Amino acid sequence: MVSKSVLRKVYLEKRIFLSDEEYELRSRLVRENFLRTYPPESFESLHVFLPITEKKEVNTWLIIHEVRKRNPDIQIYVSKSLKNGILHHYLLEEDTRLRVSPWGIPEPDGYEPITPGHVDIILVPLVISDRSGHRIGYGMGYYDRFLNEVSSTHQVGLTLSPPLDEIKTAEDHDVRLSACIGPYLSEFFQ
Repeated sequence: MVSKSVLRKVYLEKRIFLSDEEYELRSRLVRENFLRTYPPESFESLHVFLPITEKKEVNTWLIIHEVRKRNPDIQIYVSKSLKNGILHHYLLEEDTRLRVSPWGIPEPDGYEPITPGHVDIILVPLVISDRSGHRIGYGMGYYDRFLNEVSSTHQVGLTLSPPLDEIKTAEDHDVRLSACIGPYLSEFFQ
């Protein structure tokens, strides 16, 4: 059985070595699949991760801009990662100031955190997922803790890679996604 750390390393390297053109193409396809699956007019709130560009995470700015264009009243939340493994949450406005964290994550700078309560859709970062809704992230557990704390209708992973058949190292504390959207498919688990 291959460990999570080995899978994380292998699939992160594969993603990082995508050409810039392929990265942008896959990110645009993820955006189109997301918008087709979750039309922005059908929900009121969205929690989205801001991409770590040097790790070639799905470019979620493409989703944010299109969602705002089609549903200007939507509440969009983003997070800030604290060193204690906790995420603080902020409303993302057009004029929100961002700074890049030591982990390479764009984060709100100089605002008071809020408690989002119920969020219609949470977009979850991942390195790789499987066909059952399990995911491998960066190994810090931030999103597993967050997903256990917040009420959400849909917890949706975004990926640039096809899913594995099965991640055999999934643990009890790992939160399963309700869906995973990639460039070439959308899969639903719950």
